[in-house]
Amino acid sequence: MLTGKKISAQQAYQLGFLTHVAENDEELDKVTREYVEELLSSAPGAMSVIKSTVDYVCSHGHEENTAYVQKVFGQTVHSPEALYGMSCFVQKKKPDWTEFKANL
Repeated sequence: MLTGKKISAQQAYQLGFLTHVAENDEELDKVTREYVEELLSSAPGAMSVIKSTVDYVCSHGHEENTAYVQKVFGQTVHSPEALYGMSCFVQKKKPDWTEFKANL
């Protein structure tokens, strides 16, 4: 990016800039669906916290970020959502986040 040099998708994949290179539209649709399903199966509160944390750390210094991340992690790992997710993991069942939110 610093040089403006163009590289192929394969080169970007080999360098770790991309996680997948689709050979055609059908493969791209399949991989996209899988990625969306993975995101949708994640804890919604935790996903929100992650996005907020990334936004915060982009505009603050190291010491502020360290304190902020420690605080947020402590709150998140002890949240009802985290306890539900860990309980599902121990029981080897897939969390139902819609049901979880309905029972709050």
